[in-house]
Formats: sequence, structure tokens, C-alpha cells
Amino acid sequence: DIYTLLARKHMEKYGTTQRHLAVIAAKAHQNSTLNPLAQYTFPMTVEEVLADKEVAYPLTRAMCAPIGDGAAAAVICSEEYMKRRGLTRQVKILASVLASGNRYGACTVTERCAAKAYEMAGLGPKDVDVAEVHDATSFGELHQVEQLGFCEIGKGGEFAESGATALTGKIPVNPSGGL
Repeated sequence: DIYTLLARKHMEKYGTTQRHLAVIAAKAHQNSTLNPLAQYTFPMTVEEVLADKEVAYPLTRAMCAPIGDGAAAAVICSEEYMKRRGLTRQVKILASVLASGNRYGACTVTERCAAKAYEMAGLGPKDVDVAEVHDATSFGELHQVEQLGFCEIGKGGEFAESGATALTGKIPVNPSGGL
């Protein structure tokens, strides 16, 4: 219901369409076919997403994540520990930000965290090569992509429809298939 309300407001304010949301969902379904651990592992076309059962306009079932549990983890250790264990794969963490939302601020928790993380890392949205974002619905992905600064606010649907968030696009988003 919250995503439905947010999606409708976005559509009214910026001209985002249900088709834009279907493009995002179809992309996620396609990406999931490459991930044997995804909850859904079957492709869907934009037309199939639009024709799926309506949950609450503008969202169809194919635009919504199934109920399920999952997890991801990154094991962080010192360089000394890595050497002792004979490990060679290294990742440098440039920033880590934790915040909670509030109902008073003008920007979202994502926007605030992204700004802090970009500042800490000395980077910006144009420096990001790939992103996994929360997408309980396809509107969730659209919203996060905008809030992270990958495109202008209000242009997330067009950005996705242009192919920018596809595996071969400017910034692949949710290559795992998302939620």
C-alpha cells in the first residue's frame, strides 16, 4: 500500500507510467534467470508484467517481490588475517553509513545516506558501476535509483526504459534479479 501510494504520487507529479514500472520488473525477471538462487527464475516480458494480476494500481503481482527470507553477508577482516589464511581477494570499504528515516525531513533516508557515503568516499553517483537496491516493488527500485543520484528525480522510469539499468547499461541495477 505504501509503494502504491508513492508510485501514484510519482506518476501524478512526474508522468511516470505503469509501463515504466513493468520495464523494471521485466528487467529484474530477466536478471533472475541468471541467478539459480533467486526466488523467481523465469523471464517475463513487459506485456506479461502489465497483464499479470493487479495487486493495487499501478502494481501488478509481477512488480512485487514474493514473501520470503534471504540474507547477504560480507566477511570483513584485517589484512593480517587475510595473509595468515592465504586469502587474496580484497575489497576496500570507502564508506559505511547507517541512518534511520524520519517523517520530518525533506529528503529520504536513502538520499541522506547516499550523500554522506559519497562524501566519505570522495566519490559520486557517476563513479558507481553496479548497484543492488531494495526493490520490494518495481517502484522501490525506481525510487532508490533516483535517490542515489543515478538519474534526475522524476526520471527513474525513463532511465530504466532507456536500458540504463540493464546488465549492459550505464549502471546495471539489481543484476541478481532483486527481491
